[in-house]
Amino acid sequence: VEGDGNISQLDGASRVSTNHQTVEKGKLGLRQRRIAVESDARRRLPLRRDVRPSSLVARRRRRRLNSKEEDRSLRTRTRCLSVRPSVPSFVHQSQGRTGLTRHLLFVWTVVIHTADKMLIGLVRESVMQCFCHTCRAPTLPVAPTEVRCQEKTRGGLRYEVILGEPEAKVQPPKKQLSPKNSMSVQDIEEKLKAAEERRQLLESTKMAALSAKMSKIEEANRKRDEYNNQFITTTKEALDQKMGQHVEKREAIITDLKTKMKDHIENVEKTRLSLEQQTDEVRTAIEEKLKTASQQRDDNIKKMLERLKEHEEQVQKVREQNTVRLQQLDAAIQDKLGQARTRKEQIEQEQREKLRNHVSTAPLRPPPRKLRFR
Repeated sequence: VEGDGNISQLDGASRVSTNHQTVEKGKLGLRQRRIAVESDARRRLPLRRDVRPSSLVARRRRRRLNSKEEDRSLRTRTRCLSVRPSVPSFVHQSQGRTGLTRHLLFVWTVVIHTADKMLIGLVRESVMQCFCHTCRAPTLPVAPTEVRCQEKTRGGLRYEVILGEPEAKVQPPKKQLSPKNSMSVQDIEEKLKAAEERRQLLESTKMAALSAKMSKIEEANRKRDEYNNQFITTTKEALDQKMGQHVEKREAIITDLKTKMKDHIENVEKTRLSLEQQTDEVRTAIEEKLKTASQQRDDNIKKMLERLKEHEEQVQKVREQNTVRLQQLDAAIQDKLGQARTRKEQIEQEQREKLRNHVSTAPLRPPPRKLRFR
């Protein structure tokens, strides 16, 4: 801002990237330092049997507390470094135009970043001064204290404080008074005039410095406004040119699409007509096939009915012939059974007569003797 006032995109991007890089390097350096300290402490810790577990737990808790405090300090640093400026409303409203929006947003962030730096420098130079003069006050001796056995509990932190031995109260040294000199009224007036001149000189120097700074700020604002106006005009011209090119391209694309759609509609109409013709032909062929198939089916049904009738007639004839044959067989079987019965009766009668004759003529014989085999 104090130089030529030319704000470049690369400068703003490099500043933002360096801020993020410093934050990341700070995080990595703190983590690596903490890991190195823990590993070194573990290596140096002697492995003794008389070490109590409570002391080890206390050491671990102390390490955790120290790491938490380091993390908090790192978070505060990152918060201070990661302050981002607010974005104006017109940038959010114009999110449709991607290229212009990104460029405007980048320029706005760079301008606000430089203005913040300039204001912080002014405040630091003009306001941040030591008015209380506490650094000149004499330091009082403090009794030594010692903190032991820090333990984290539900309510907070528990630890033991060992106070040092009390010492005698030491009174602060009295301020040396300036020696009283007998001064005349003329000397006092001269000193007052000199003080007034010094005060006026200091005020004039301060006003000159402030006027120089304000002139620089006004010059920077003027250059920034000029740059913004120039950027707006150039971007507007570029956008108008691009819009004209886009309109021409759009018209060409629309005409091309119209011709393509016309050709496509013609092809669709041709295919539709050909498909309708093919469907008509297929429909007529299917109807003819159905007619011939129905005629053939009727003829086949008639033939089947005739065959069934002939088969039934043949079955009836065979059934009648079988009944006649069965009746004849039954009659023949009954005749044969009657003949066999009469013949059986004759044979039985003859055997009875023979048995009677044999019994009457045969002599009495002793019963047969049983033979024993060894």
